[in-house]
Amino acid sequence: MAKEKNEAVVEQTENAVPKGNEIVEIFIPRSDANKDPNLFVAVNGVSYLLPRGKTSKVPAAVAEEIRRAWAAEDAMYESKAKLKEAAGLPGEG
Repeated sequence: MAKEKNEAVVEQTENAVPKGNEIVEIFIPRSDANKDPNLFVAVNGVSYLLPRGKTSKVPAAVAEEIRRAWAAEDAMYESKAKLKEAAGLPGEG
């Protein structure tokens, strides 16, 4: 039953995607136990709730936006570490 429902959701997603925008798979890693077990993403007014720790099929634009957000988060943490170092503050640990 669950497998059939999942396949129906995938089919609906594929049919809702504008032509020319392919469906790709993306793995959303698990997070802390205190965080939401799903990742919420909204692109062009369409919302997606993707389970963490699993691979999901999404439009390429959604996967691209997720990767862009991860890269921005990494850059923020690098900048934060550099600023702490420049100020002589102890690093995270």
